[in-house]
Amino acid sequence: MKKALFLLAALFCLQVCNAASYDYLILENTDGTSTTLNVQGLSITFANGNLIANDGTTIVLSGLARMYFSETSGIATQQVTLPEGRVDVFTLAGNHVATFENAADVRRQLTKGIYVIRPAKGSTTKIVIR
Repeated sequence: MKKALFLLAALFCLQVCNAASYDYLILENTDGTSTTLNVQGLSITFANGNLIANDGTTIVLSGLARMYFSETSGIATQQVTLPEGRVDVFTLAGNHVATFENAADVRRQLTKGIYVIRPAKGSTTKIVIR
């Protein structure tokens, strides 16, 4: 019964909010984690106690605390100028990944993830490779 009411509330919320110009659907879990879904082209289905988005994101309904629409994803993007010259690249855990002759090679050669770049001179910078 609880799942059926939640499903009806979710569908009602989706229908009502469809008229507004929100960009993101935020799903917060009971463990404090959250998932952000872009509403552009978003399709959600429910199966076997899970919420399944068309991008493959799956959320267990029993662990879902709340969901709401937002105009922002909650993640601020900042453009950073990469340093000149030789740089060392590390994972967030501190493991050395590689040394590159210039920062432009970093973007071309690394896989998706978050890295720390330490130049020979200057300050350390975190970057996201998408």
